[in-house]
Amino acid sequence: MDISEDWQEKELEPYKIMIGSGLIDAVMTAHVVHYGLDPSGLPATLSPVLLNGMLRQNLGFDGVIMTDDLQMQAIASRYGFKEAVQRAVLAGADLLIVGNNLERNPDALEQGVQAVQELLDQGRISEKRIHASLQRVELLLHF
Repeated sequence: MDISEDWQEKELEPYKIMIGSGLIDAVMTAHVVHYGLDPSGLPATLSPVLLNGMLRQNLGFDGVIMTDDLQMQAIASRYGFKEAVQRAVLAGADLLIVGNNLERNPDALEQGVQAVQELLDQGRISEKRIHASLQRVELLLHF
């Protein structure tokens, strides 16, 4: 869904306030597109500009970023599962949601782990970055 014409910057105000007050432990991404914020046209879930840039750097969010279901049509109709997993991780997502109900894939977990391992093996992501995600998720689990 393209929200380029509808979204307004004032919609960030609640996030600024809650992040600044330490009231948000996790944020779920949406599979929406905003060409004004990320001209690449990537859905927010797969956008480094939005996750690492806007959410982490600009808004200062240091909690868990979780995707919405990576098998939803907004993602699955344009990206294979492996590519969706890799793009989400590279964009800055810490926790990937896979509903596994539109087209059942009994190997989804193993394939997802392999996709992340491939990023590590190819040097496209660092172990430090993966460990940072694991630490954020671990902290969330202990709240």
